[in-house]
Amino acid sequence: MADERIVTDAGERKALDKIAEITRRMALFINDATLSASNVIGDFTKPGYAGYADQTLDSWPAASTLGTGEASCTHPNVTFAYSGLVSSVTVYGLVIFDPSDSNVVIEVVKYETPVTLSGTGTHIVTHSLTAASAE
Repeated sequence: MADERIVTDAGERKALDKIAEITRRMALFINDATLSASNVIGDFTKPGYAGYADQTLDSWPAASTLGTGEASCTHPNVTFAYSGLVSSVTVYGLVIFDPSDSNVVIEVVKYETPVTLSGTGTHIVTHSLTAASAE
């Protein structure tokens, strides 16, 4: 007979709060990269337009428990500004990496539909962390 095990709601929130304490960086990527568990930052091409900058994720609120029993926290919106783009830029997704070792990719989000940036504007990203007990 297998041992019974569960992570409590409070435990899930505590785990997310600890994970959120780790500063990480978010970058956009403009190549149609193939995702794998062994991706490194070199697998992703960052935009080269003037003014592009990776963004820091360091303002996480305390985690809360959702009605589903999962713990979650959502970082305030992250804004990538662009202006005067003469030719359009297609963004395929975003990559989150460790700023102390930028080769370490923590997470990749590949958009279901790539986003086209042109002219002047902003690309706003909302990023969340979720924890749930598995049975």
